[in-house]
Formats: sequence, C-alpha cells, structure tokens
Amino acid sequence: MVLSATDTDVIKTYVRKGLGIGIIADLAYEQDKDNDLVMKPLNQLFPWEVTKIGYRRDNYLRTFQQRFIHIFQKFASQMETGSPR
Repeated sequence: MVLSATDTDVIKTYVRKGLGIGIIADLAYEQDKDNDLVMKPLNQLFPWEVTKIGYRRDNYLRTFQQRFIHIFQKFASQMETGSPR
C-alpha cells in the first residue's frame, strides 16, 4: 500500500500511526517535536534538497521496510558516485 500526502505533518502522522515510513524534507523535521522519529539522510538521491526517510524510533521495522531503506540508500549512493545501477 502506498499513501501520499503533500503536508509533512500528515506524513509524520502516518508514520506515528505505524503505517510505514515517510519521506520528508529536512526542514520539516523538528528536533524537539519529532524526537520519536528516526531520520536517515537521503541527500545523495536528492542533492538539490535535503530529504530524509523517517520511521518511528520505538517501532520494529519489518523486513520489507528495512530492505526498502537499504535499497533506497544504495540507489542514492550509486547516483552520487555515478556507478551503474
């Protein structure tokens, strides 16, 4: 299932409700309000923006979610270095 929202607060709410992971701009992450979320940088994939993957700190990530993050980060690294996909 894929959910989409243009408002970052809605995306963070989806994540907090356990509906998966979200991709938001770095500026949307507020350290004091969002300390229950884990942020992973994705600046290799989106060099013109600061983008991160976020997920609940206290929630176990399912294997497919962990794999998605791994693939996403690997793809981003390859884009940065110019390596073939």
